[in-house]
Amino acid sequence: SQLVIPTFFAFGANTKVLRATTLAIGLFALLFCMLVAKQWFGSRVAVATGVLIATDPSFYFFSQFEWGPFTSMLLCRGAGLYCISRAFHPEATKNRWATAVCGAVLLGLGVYSRVDFAVILAGTATALVACRRDLIASAVRERPGMLIAGALAFAVAVTPVLAVVGQVLGAGAGIANRGDLEYRSQVLLSTLDGSHFYRLI
Repeated sequence: SQLVIPTFFAFGANTKVLRATTLAIGLFALLFCMLVAKQWFGSRVAVATGVLIATDPSFYFFSQFEWGPFTSMLLCRGAGLYCISRAFHPEATKNRWATAVCGAVLLGLGVYSRVDFAVILAGTATALVACRRDLIASAVRERPGMLIAGALAFAVAVTPVLAVVGQVLGAGAGIANRGDLEYRSQVLLSTLDGSHFYRLI
């Protein structure tokens, strides 16, 4: 929500400025997700990625009506993956280490959600292993130092979340009472028809 302060200061604090700001952040996030897809899989997959994300109800509604972490974390994750992809690209020659560390920090900030922390990491790791094991193998073989530096930068950026993630996911946390399968299924269905966001708004 701090990201809207500069635009509020420049253009006034009103609904239109809020929505324009969050939409701009969401569109930049979409751009980086497409760039990552292009880097890994080519232009066709990048276009399909853009269409799938842009038409996802959660992206559509959050990008217009949400002033919390969703769009900014998506931007950090997309930009972080792009930086790391660029750093480990075979043809990259300049600023490899700086780009890798920057990407790791952005990824650390991109999982700055206490509830979804483990899900985001597990999903990303599973997708990478399933689709591009060759990238992992070449990175371990050719640039282990960059991997270690990136892992340390990621760990530093994500430390505040690690400090509380156990508490949030623990049995005593309030979120635990909403984590059953039935509730999650209801949220999924209401997300797909937009009513979940309508109630939040």
